Amino acid sequence: MDFSAAILSKLLEIFRSPWILAAIVILIAIMIRIGVSGSNALERGRISLDEGDTTMAVHHFRESVSWVLPVAPWREDSAEALWSIHVGQVESGQLKEAVQTLSMLRAGLMAGRSILGPDEAWHEKVDSALAPLMARWEAKAAVQEGRPIPGSLKEREAHFAQILSRDTLPSRGYGLIAILGFFMWCFAVWRSTGATGKSRMKIL
Repeated sequence: MDFSAAILSKLLEIFRSPWILAAIVILIAIMIRIGVSGSNALERGRISLDEGDTTMAVHHFRESVSWVLPVAPWREDSAEALWSIHVGQVESGQLKEAVQTLSMLRAGLMAGRSILGPDEAWHEKVDSALAPLMARWEAKAAVQEGRPIPGSLKEREAHFAQILSRDTLPSRGYGLIAILGFFMWCFAVWRSTGATGKSRMKIL
């Protein structure tokens, strides 16, 4: 019981620190900013889509996907909306627009990548659809422009799939080192606030 009380007392002492409170307030503010921005972008995308402005809807949905939190329902809704737009464009023969829409979805997903590697299922889904779509669009454009098609459709699909596969996650090792170093620096600053004696601070 005494041990538990000591731990509780220590935790309360830590959270009374102005540095810790400031860090918590900043973190909460950032999370609110991300949540509001992501949700607003999703709503703007829906409004643009209802108005028939597919181009602006795609841009807004892409922005929404790029705002990331561990729990971010707006990202899934925006990704599904972009996927549905691309499917409709493919069915109507708009290959160029479909490639652009999928590319925007992919860009939003890439903006949210980190050492944790979220959205892997979406990345695989998008890349598996984007490579053959790019090959079809390239072949269609070649026919329309009267130039030879560069290789077979399968060869071009493999070519684009190889290009898309080159995107990798940030280095987890270096990322963890950077995060650890940052928290060690914050801890050192916090410890220094409780130091006694002559200040070592110098005016720069």
